[in-house]
Amino acid sequence: MTIGGGDKRPTKQGAGLTKKGVQKYKRQNPGSKLQTAVTEKKPTGKRAARRKSFCARSAGQMKKFPKAAKNPNSRLRQARRRWRCWLAYLISNIPHFKCWIRKEFTHNHEEYHGEFLHGLAIAVNTIPDRCLSFQVIFTGIDEEENVHGGAMWARMPITALVADENLKDVPERMETHLAQPWDCSSRNHSIIFMDRISSSPWYCKIGGDFYKGRYMFTVDYTDSHISDDSAQHKQSHVLQLTDAGKWTGNIIALPNNRVRVTNPALWEAGDGPPDFRPSQYTHAAEIHDSYTDPNITFNNLYKEK
Repeated sequence: MTIGGGDKRPTKQGAGLTKKGVQKYKRQNPGSKLQTAVTEKKPTGKRAARRKSFCARSAGQMKKFPKAAKNPNSRLRQARRRWRCWLAYLISNIPHFKCWIRKEFTHNHEEYHGEFLHGLAIAVNTIPDRCLSFQVIFTGIDEEENVHGGAMWARMPITALVADENLKDVPERMETHLAQPWDCSSRNHSIIFMDRISSSPWYCKIGGDFYKGRYMFTVDYTDSHISDDSAQHKQSHVLQLTDAGKWTGNIIALPNNRVRVTNPALWEAGDGPPDFRPSQYTHAAEIHDSYTDPNITFNNLYKEK
């Protein structure tokens, strides 16, 4: 079975056997029930069961072969991507926070503009080519009759959320490209709260101007051609705007190149744009020519001179 012969897919195309390769394997192994990958978004019946089985087995391989698991370009990772095994990472818990939800988002933007429902944001979704969206639970607070308490809504866009603060004015709704200038780059993500950058104000660049914000948590992405490209990778720092005029109180998500972190006890915040240029290099140890020489590769602590 070869890639050149059309039996196997190149790694970048998802690895695994092609239809031609499966047919060839069946001829060589009569009675085999081998089939091609299940690649549709929502398989049903036996095909759904096949995907579930493959994803479970390959998850075990991820643990058994950590080197391949850490390499987004390995055949194992690419095969899991082709089978859509990454869907399990779509939603994650977050440091929950109280908020107000713009009510028009709960009614197809047809009614209730300028009205709000109170809630808790408890989880986040990352869908490629969309802004961050949140799982919210409505609390029923500030309703004459508690109609919505305990109700939930999945995938509430970040632009629907306003901080639960004593605000002088109701913040103006932000356009999505201002609240989150880069869409989510992958379904696969991690959530982290960075301690050393959480206590002091952040400067947030929005529409060419700087405003102050308060750090909440960070979403980082992996396992896509954009998120794993060192020149394209973006994090989403989720922040509450604290001094932003008409936008004060809105929740936003900015990448590193749109924020400046302050912490006077540890560093002095600089002025002007940093002299940075995105790296076009892949930094890895095992691509070095010395790894072709076993006398160097296996020259470990216990080897005798």
